[in-house]
Amino acid sequence: MNRRIRAHANFVETVPLAVILLWIGEIHVFEPQVVHSFGITLVVSRLLHAFGMLIPKRSTNRFRQLGMALTMTMIGVASLWILGAIVFNQ
Repeated sequence: MNRRIRAHANFVETVPLAVILLWIGEIHVFEPQVVHSFGITLVVSRLLHAFGMLIPKRSTNRFRQLGMALTMTMIGVASLWILGAIVFNQ
């Protein structure tokens, strides 16, 4: 039960920021293909993380690690892209 609670909490902690970044990028910066690529990356990464949470606890869980790495990469790249567009277009 604790693993399920943590999986849900992790989702709530990361996905709203990613969706807000997608929304801001869609309105101001990104082409539609970029929005779709980031969105697909977010969905795949969250599915990998969820699948990793279903696997019995082990010392290394590659699905969970890859899911979080992709989620954080998507958030980081989108953030830097939006920030760069704001800073360098003025």
